[in-house]
Amino acid sequence: MNTYDIREIVREKIAEEKRTNKLMSQIAASAGKKAAAKAINFIENYVSLTPDLMDKVYMAAQQQNLLIQFQPIFDVVFNYWSEEFDYIPDHLGLAGICDDAYMSLSLMNFIANTEVLGTGRSLLALDLRGMNNDMSVLLGPDITSQLDVTVNATYQSATIQNSLSALMNMVAGGVSFGTPFSGMQSMIDQHRIEESVNTQLGAMGIF
Repeated sequence: MNTYDIREIVREKIAEEKRTNKLMSQIAASAGKKAAAKAINFIENYVSLTPDLMDKVYMAAQQQNLLIQFQPIFDVVFNYWSEEFDYIPDHLGLAGICDDAYMSLSLMNFIANTEVLGTGRSLLALDLRGMNNDMSVLLGPDITSQLDVTVNATYQSATIQNSLSALMNMVAGGVSFGTPFSGMQSMIDQHRIEESVNTQLGAMGIF
């Protein structure tokens, strides 16, 4: 599994939704067409962000010779996407990869905002909290709470902490990522749900 594979999964799920309007119809039945269109647009942008972000991180790590240190983080994300039966089964179409994207982007937000000791700087110039919060509203508290437990446990795991420790040492020693995510941050902020959509996919019985 790599970013190409994730991008293909995302492309297939979005194409399936455009062909069937399954999720759109389910949301519209409870929340109306306007809310459904807004939710679908956000979900498509959100799930598409995962491979784009991972590619950005990969390129930044490659430029600074930090791929070895980042590999455990990549592995965790790729392994979750490869699971068919996770918190939301992948066969449920576009809804089925919302948990994969949320897990990936929540973990990356933890990673990005890990403070480099002695510098007062975060590891990456990236803030995904807004989009993640919007997705958590759509997923509902039951699924979100389970995913958050998994994300926190993953972040605190020895594998990730050892990887971060190595990264922190190198960044504190002078290695810098610069601002390769500045353009992406603008896109992230732009694609947030502009108005609150009080829609919970779980409460609708979608998964």
